[in-house]
Amino acid sequence: MIADRDVLIRQFESSPIHRRILIQMLTVVLGMLLSCIVLVSTLPTVYLNNLVPLTIATGLLMLFYFGNRYQRAVTQMIQTAGLQCERCGQSSIPRPDHVHFSATPQSSEAKCYSCGEPL
Repeated sequence: MIADRDVLIRQFESSPIHRRILIQMLTVVLGMLLSCIVLVSTLPTVYLNNLVPLTIATGLLMLFYFGNRYQRAVTQMIQTAGLQCERCGQSSIPRPDHVHFSATPQSSEAKCYSCGEPL
């Protein structure tokens, strides 16, 4: 049981979706930065008062969209792999899209990351 769980966790961690979201978010940030630089260097101030905030707002909306899509994909991957806790219904492994400041269990027994229930 624990060996199967370890295989599932390794498959989850090696999924290409994690790399893809990083590339998408970096592309949006760099595109937003470069477009703001180009706008500032080429247009007069009258146009910049509207275009720069619009560019930044568009970039932020794209980041939220990609983040939301990534969160749904991670949730679906956890559900299909069976890495949900039966007791609390949360992910039994640390999710890459959630930040938790807690120590990892040192024992060899597999426990739920959210509630601490033995698996």
